[in-house]
Amino acid sequence: MSRTTDVMEHPIINTDKHKKTTNLNIRVDEDLKRKVEIIFNELGMNLTTAINMFLRCAVRYRGIPFDLRLPVKLRSINDISEIDFNNRFEKAFLDAEAGKSRLASDFFSELERKYSL
Repeated sequence: MSRTTDVMEHPIINTDKHKKTTNLNIRVDEDLKRKVEIIFNELGMNLTTAINMFLRCAVRYRGIPFDLRLPVKLRSINDISEIDFNNRFEKAFLDAEAGKSRLASDFFSELERKYSL
């Protein structure tokens, strides 16, 4: 089979382009709608396409396709995901390169002076 015709069928998601559609009416904050339309437009899609993508991901994931939880206060390195750690590390590195950081020894010296430690 050629690559263009070799399509794996998903047991839940039908890839038939001629499938009937239905309308979905939702109420959203006007400002939120405007902001996401700008973002999705920059990504080359409209809001309908983005919502359809979300719904298809929910079917594939068999639930909300992202974590829903309250933020936790980090007590140790084990409380943070690898992705979040890498993102924080990259930001800290870029801040350091841009001169937006300082030496830990300077920070602790300032704390000692400020709080008479």
